[in-house]
Amino acid sequence: MKQKLIFLASLFSFHFLNAQNSKNTFSVSEPSYAKTFISIDSILSSFNDPSIPATEIAIIKSGKIIYNKGLGSADIEKKVPSTLETNFNIASNSKQFVAMCIMLLEESGKLFRTDDIRKYIPEMPVYDTAISINNLIYHTSGIRDYLELQGIMCKQGDFNQKSNLKLIAKQQHLNFEPGEYHLYSNSNYFLLGLIVERVSGYPLHKFIRDNIFIPLGMKNTFFSEEKRITNEAKDYRKNSSTYILQENKHPTISGEGGIVSNVNDLLLWDQNFYHNILGNRKQKIVEDMLITGRLNSLENTYYGCALFNIQYKGKQAVLHGGGYHSYSTQILRFPSDSLSIIFLSALPTSTDNYCFKIADLFIENKSQNSKTTFQNDLASTNIPGYYFNKKLLNYRLVEQADSCLIINRKKYYKVAENNYVSDEDVWGWKNQLSFANADNGDIEMNHKITYTNDNYKKLKEDTLNPNFAGKYYCPELSNLSFELRFEDKKPVFLVDGKYTADVTKTFGNIALIPTFSAVMFFETDVNKQATGFVLSTDRVKKINFVKK
Repeated sequence: MKQKLIFLASLFSFHFLNAQNSKNTFSVSEPSYAKTFISIDSILSSFNDPSIPATEIAIIKSGKIIYNKGLGSADIEKKVPSTLETNFNIASNSKQFVAMCIMLLEESGKLFRTDDIRKYIPEMPVYDTAISINNLIYHTSGIRDYLELQGIMCKQGDFNQKSNLKLIAKQQHLNFEPGEYHLYSNSNYFLLGLIVERVSGYPLHKFIRDNIFIPLGMKNTFFSEEKRITNEAKDYRKNSSTYILQENKHPTISGEGGIVSNVNDLLLWDQNFYHNILGNRKQKIVEDMLITGRLNSLENTYYGCALFNIQYKGKQAVLHGGGYHSYSTQILRFPSDSLSIIFLSALPTSTDNYCFKIADLFIENKSQNSKTTFQNDLASTNIPGYYFNKKLLNYRLVEQADSCLIINRKKYYKVAENNYVSDEDVWGWKNQLSFANADNGDIEMNHKITYTNDNYKKLKEDTLNPNFAGKYYCPELSNLSFELRFEDKKPVFLVDGKYTADVTKTFGNIALIPTFSAVMFFETDVNKQATGFVLSTDRVKKINFVKK
């Protein structure tokens, strides 16, 4: 019996800050915040259960903890509560520290962020356009995400620096020309970690420890493979109504994730952005961390050195999240208000949502944006359906609700004929949709998402040609094979001879495979026989498979 493939989830010293240890809860006595604290308790009520995994939250105002609460259990079986000293895998929030390493090396004159990465990693292919260190920092390199590549290859949890570099370097093509788009890829920070090692001459974990953790007094922050982590929030998987302890196989020490830390230590890191003591102790280095990248089109990516730098209700908000296994984390900062929210959880949850809800209790809305007037009439019945972008090889499913359109659970309301605007997302951003009829009768959609502006064409459902059946191989993935079969006239893929991946929707020569969140576009010859296909996922674009 063949296994069903489960796609690999991706895997982002000062005066003492009045932090005190307690078993489960601590708040500084601030009468003016009494009602606010009650509201926060209400927001976090779903986490207040000792039978579920741990969550730890701290709110810092002007360098002091004004609210802290540990919820759930760090160890459910032993009934160990969550505290300020409970360690969590902070996942992609680790990237901030790697970015700071690059900044410290540049400050000392050992590299320049404009350098071609092949100066330090000659194993990488020569692409048509050189990739700079800045391209890695801002996620504008176009390099495919090695974690999603591993998922396609069914090599879940295969973390090894040598093999990961080999896989990345084997990719002869990029997702896009460097600087054309911003697309998050763990490969970027994996390579940055490697650059830190090769330029400094020290292992990544030692360079970070000597240059960041020790100077800041972060005594309980480590890469998870450095040492046995004590007081760690256990990693559980939910099964029905119970939680099962799962093996927490941490990744090899590398730049994209894997740091374990706690609220006490992360406070020290957070406050360093106000008064830097790292490197030459100049404030410029942390100011440069917040400078966001620009695309070739000069559009703002809103992404700096592993930190999003956005405007939220008229105020600067700096943030980054992380997710690995069951862990989800968020560090959100409002510099003008000296307000920070640190949210660490051993539950897969929407940390953005909770952090901004809490922030709303503290910050005044300075936004001068006028309120959008929505129209209540329904969209054209011709609009809902699947839309395809041939350039990026991805799709959007547009669904019709009572008085709006929905894409990826986001609601879009009509503001004019064939024009729609989303309700504000948790970051306060609005996305736009517009529709038009092409000369040939096709419905075209323009989808503007913050800094991208992409065009899609509506697809018509159609069956795959049975002649497409056969084996397809990918040279860039060690000749990984995808065999297309038709079982009871339904298409299904056998991956590497071991796993099955169902095809849920087909549109002539396009197939959607939710197992990988993938799109396959079949290429044919003059006789309409398939010669191969290109596959795209969220962070892997246009990888070629050849039929043999």
